[in-house]
Amino acid sequence: GWPIPEDARSKMQDGLKNFIDGKYSCAPSFAAPDLALRKLAAVEALARDGRASTAMLDSITIEPNLWPTSAVIDWRSILRNVPGIPGRDERIREAEQVLRARMNFQGRAMGFSTASSDHLWWLLTSVDGNAVRAVLTLLNEPAWQEDMPRIARGALARQKRGHWDLTTANAWGVLAMEKFSQTFEAEPVAGRTVASIGGQTKTLDWSASPEGKTELFAWPCAKAQVDVRHEGTGKPWLAV
Repeated sequence: GWPIPEDARSKMQDGLKNFIDGKYSCAPSFAAPDLALRKLAAVEALARDGRASTAMLDSITIEPNLWPTSAVIDWRSILRNVPGIPGRDERIREAEQVLRARMNFQGRAMGFSTASSDHLWWLLTSVDGNAVRAVLTLLNEPAWQEDMPRIARGALARQKRGHWDLTTANAWGVLAMEKFSQTFEAEPVAGRTVASIGGQTKTLDWSASPEGKTELFAWPCAKAQVDVRHEGTGKPWLAV
């Protein structure tokens, strides 16, 4: 959604199309059988701009279960933005099943079961980049709405010292969190949030603490239910 001068946009689009068509190739910095991954990334970029076609996929063998996660995310984005792909609905289910099967959560952070093979440094992809791109790609998909807050939190938890690992991951991450906030945090938080456990109750007044607040409870003497309710507008985040 950021503006690009039209002459620069046309040159970039033409360069991507020529690469996909085999009219242009660049010397790889690292010898790897990654032409299909590069083409997928190029098609995905064009697809987001409405300039990709099904013919661009003719030279690519579609096998998402064997691809690194970055390529599966590219493929899911292509399926949304390129009309007329044969078996589109079935392919969407397959791609999303692969992504779900690979995602794992440890504490707050999100990872992928394929992490050891997902850091393709010569393609400027990483596990951090995959996490934030998953947010951006799946953000408006109906089947993922319940999962999005957890995925977004998991992507944020991957930060170290306030940033993700690659420049590209940080660029994608800024866009992902910007779009996430517009979708899930458009309504300001106001009112109060009440938390209780084992007879103890604490209330957060959002007018007095607009950035939120940390509260400590004494550990209950026996098993007890944590109850948290928000009385007001917006959807505040909760970490326990």
